[in-house]
Amino acid sequence: MTLRRRESNHRESYSSDRTRKLFLKNIIKERKKKKTEKEIQSLERKNFSVISRYLEYRIQKVINNNNNNNNNNNNNNNNNNNNNNNNNNNNNDNDDDNDNDDDDDKKVSTK
Repeated sequence: MTLRRRESNHRESYSSDRTRKLFLKNIIKERKKKKTEKEIQSLERKNFSVISRYLEYRIQKVINNNNNNNNNNNNNNNNNNNNNNNNNNNNNDNDDDNDNDDDDDKKVSTK
């Protein structure tokens, strides 16, 4: 059985198709042979463990991607909050300066 190579941006579907085809191929091959029930069950367990490891890998990859996205979002939020705080502090400083100027004007007496 030959598998058609796909473009690089479709590697995930290629590998999952390949895994599924190999799994089915192994089951068909084993059923053609005259084996005992114990041997067939053993092979099915092996196939199952291969697929479960693959699924664990895929799930972990999704979890890692989600964690990375969450971390990036948190960093962006923190940066935005820091920028907002800095802007607020700068505005408060400017307001204080303006208030002081008004007080100075009132203290000046004209004779």
